[in-house]
Amino acid sequence: MFPAIQVQGRAADLLTFPAEDGEPVTMSPMLFGTALDRVTGIGQYQVVQTASSTLRVRLRPDSADAEQVWQTVRGEITHLLKEHEVADVTLERADEAPQQEPGGKFRRIIPQTKP
Repeated sequence: MFPAIQVQGRAADLLTFPAEDGEPVTMSPMLFGTALDRVTGIGQYQVVQTASSTLRVRLRPDSADAEQVWQTVRGEITHLLKEHEVADVTLERADEAPQQEPGGKFRRIIPQTKP
């Protein structure tokens, strides 16, 4: 007999937001990656959840029109959040570029760190 194993994945990587009905909504970082990977003009991006209802977006556009890239990114994230009935999330455009972690790993989506 084999022991029963239940794979749970990397729960720490999930993003949790307040929902319109008051219940928390948990979303996979892959949803954000899928939405943003189809945006043209992005050289590199990083979405950092700085609070339960705040996302800070770091962009390195590869096109000259950085403002247009930001507007498209903002629209994609807003649409994604509405599809999942997430309530009132603030999107911030960061001044800083996407950053590597101290160990050199680059994460495109960074959930809020729980204390």
